[in-house]
Amino acid sequence: MCGCYNKLMNKKGFIPIIAILIIVILSSIGYVTYKNFLKTSGKIIPVPTPTSFPNTYSNWKVYDLGEITFKLPNDWTENKVNNNDTYFSNGDQTISIHKEETDLNLESFFNKGKDDTKFLRGGDLGSWIENKVLIDNQPAIKVETLSTENQSKKLNVYTVISPKDNVAIVITIDNEFENINEFVSSITFGK
Repeated sequence: MCGCYNKLMNKKGFIPIIAILIIVILSSIGYVTYKNFLKTSGKIIPVPTPTSFPNTYSNWKVYDLGEITFKLPNDWTENKVNNNDTYFSNGDQTISIHKEETDLNLESFFNKGKDDTKFLRGGDLGSWIENKVLIDNQPAIKVETLSTENQSKKLNVYTVISPKDNVAIVITIDNEFENINEFVSSITFGK
């Protein structure tokens, strides 16, 4: 080997410089990887807060399903199918709430559900747009279906893990519901 290599290795200040270079390189790789993840997974879109709709809630009823609480207009009715599934309707539109205990994180639960048509509460939904959103400051995944020949009704499906008790909550909303943003912004989780 070259004599200059041995001289460099014998200097006491050389090792810290190498360590700093390695840290800088690894940090740069981590930063680029994180930025690429954000590009491919979508940006987190905040859901409007209830204060954005001050007059909307005056005639809305509060529903408390344990892990999730929300408001709907007074003309909506509740139909509890079992401990996991509850439907709400005003005759024209429907909102379904499915709760399921899980040990999975949000991404894993959502990806598992992509293969399970029951998960989306509508069978073959065709194409959809997927976004990350916040509901009551909790990360959630919103899926908005696109109209197809087989699926004329568009749906919004929100998936979130309750922060208190690891219960996955899947909320399916008819896209025709004109107060979707107000409904979603009224959601709180039992913390």
